Amino acid sequence: MAEKDGEYGGAEIIPAYVYAVGHNKKFIIAKQHPVTNEQDEKVDTKKTNYFIIDMTKDNYYKKEGIYGPLTENVFDSLCKKLNVESIEFDISYPDKP
Repeated sequence: MAEKDGEYGGAEIIPAYVYAVGHNKKFIIAKQHPVTNEQDEKVDTKKTNYFIIDMTKDNYYKKEGIYGPLTENVFDSLCKKLNVESIEFDISYPDKP
């Protein structure tokens, strides 16, 4: 997770390539394929990372309430612990950019 500001002023919390997102008033969840090479931005579609962002925390630069990258099993367990298992990935982008 980077602390730099994005191209248009927002902070990058989850690095590329995010391909699925879900949210409610308290949490954002995301699926991400990591970029294996920053120079040519090659995406590793064989690996999937999961993230949970707690929007009630000050997570802009302090990174509080940001969980990830997580495996699917750890993500599922943490969702149950945080009571966010009802959120669905309802925004999606191509799995392979």
